[in-house]
Amino acid sequence: MFHPINKRLQAALRRCVVKIDENTIELKERKGIFFKLAFIIITIASVYIDFIDPTYRRNTWESLQFTFQPETRFQKEWLSAADITRPGYTRHGRTKEEYFAGMWNRHKHEVWKGYYYVGKCLLLFFILLRPAKKRVRFDRKNGIVYTYVGKKFYITELNKLMRPFPEYISAVNATLFIWVHPYRNKGTGTPCFRGPKIAVIDRSAWLPMLGITLLPFLKEEFVKFNTVPYLKKVLVDFMNPETPQERIDEILNTISGRKGIFEWIFNLMFNWIEGGLYCNKLPKQAFLEEKIHHYFKEESPKIEGLPSFRHAIDFDSLREQIKGNLIISVEENRQMGYRVPCPNLFEYPRDFSLHASRLLGSRGNIQDETNTPPEELEKLRGKKKRKKRK
Repeated sequence: MFHPINKRLQAALRRCVVKIDENTIELKERKGIFFKLAFIIITIASVYIDFIDPTYRRNTWESLQFTFQPETRFQKEWLSAADITRPGYTRHGRTKEEYFAGMWNRHKHEVWKGYYYVGKCLLLFFILLRPAKKRVRFDRKNGIVYTYVGKKFYITELNKLMRPFPEYISAVNATLFIWVHPYRNKGTGTPCFRGPKIAVIDRSAWLPMLGITLLPFLKEEFVKFNTVPYLKKVLVDFMNPETPQERIDEILNTISGRKGIFEWIFNLMFNWIEGGLYCNKLPKQAFLEEKIHHYFKEESPKIEGLPSFRHAIDFDSLREQIKGNLIISVEENRQMGYRVPCPNLFEYPRDFSLHASRLLGSRGNIQDETNTPPEELEKLRGKKKRKKRK
């Protein structure tokens, strides 16, 4: 039994997932929402102060004219300084050329101000409209997850995973986080998400999650707005070879389905905030297939297992918390009893997960209502099914 794909989840799938073929889907990066919202406020305030506020507006336009249209600006000043009775001279007896030269000497040290205003606006708009850089593909036929970032090919083969596949996708608060192998700690960091780290933030949970952070306790009614755990379940179901074809068809039909008018309007309003003007595309399929073929021929036979990752928590050192994500090596996994192949590759952990958050705990990362039918949960927990009151 699988959870039905409701309207909110349908919108999330159509927003960040693309159908490549019957066995492959592509997830687009969606992140930086709160960071960009802060820059939107800064941009609006900057534009208002520089170009609308009467106190500073005149200085801004004068600086722009002195920088980009000095002749026009000097001509305007000349009209007020020219002597009506002596054409070509000022009231102080200076020629027009001398007056223009004096104006330039007096204002040339302020030419940079015009470039400053233009550069500031361009920088702010570049940050707001900067395109998303990453996409990751889920290929259920070959059992792989792969991406191409910074002219490097990254691939995770599910048969080499030591822990269940749901442990390699974290659903923390309103963010779906994927880190494609091979992991690299050097030069990476959570704020920048360098390398094959890909984050997808649930837009429908912006305000609810913001409300949660401002509350001293968690209210259950906020949780229902978060579609990230259900999005993770869809990805797990898609990669599971035992998933019925009806479920696969439901997922693919939802992704390629037609958007409603309100969904289209909301995408137009908010997609540029979380994904920029567009999301960079992966290389051509022939190039990627060549990389995949090389991996299975040359690299896969040498790999005995793949490491895991987890998010840093309060108990970790400050240095590890700055890194944001920590690698659990193959040796550490072996010491904990994990082996290749993983016997329960597509099952969620029952009680403990590597991924947890302060706000929602392990929700969406262990067997709970987001990925397991209530009847099955009751069996796992050894509870009797409650009788409905008449």
